[in-house]
Amino acid sequence: MAWTSKTTDSGVVILSEEATADSDKLLVQGDFPSIVGIQIRALAIIGLRIEYTATATVGTRLLRVQLRDSVDADVLMDFRPSGTGLDIVASATKTVEFLIPGSAPSAPLAGVASDYYVAVPNILLAAGLELRIFDTAAIAADADTMIVHVRGITL
Repeated sequence: MAWTSKTTDSGVVILSEEATADSDKLLVQGDFPSIVGIQIRALAIIGLRIEYTATATVGTRLLRVQLRDSVDADVLMDFRPSGTGLDIVASATKTVEFLIPGSAPSAPLAGVASDYYVAVPNILLAAGLELRIFDTAAIAADADTMIVHVRGITL
């Protein structure tokens, strides 16, 4: 995995992982200097965008996001979007936008059936923590493509 970064004019940092044939992404706070180029104590995550494209392999993909201790992978926060249309089936493409903080329905965006908003709690990615975004069903994990964009404010 190779995370890249850019900073918007408003100061929001966007960390992206766009490797294809990979549906298990890990963002480790200790890697921030090599990704962003500066020392960051923590990142207050304000949004996650996951663009998932499934291969023809039969099975339902189940997106999950976990905040974990990076030493022994203890799960501190675990959430999975649920609701009509949020699971990903073979040969489908779906975009899920996690809004942090806030509240939004698990409903299509602007009438596009493949795009969804999901409300999740505040996440602070601080020293010793990592963020894992993955298909918990591990259907074609090394063949499906999941592109992840993490938006945050540096602390």
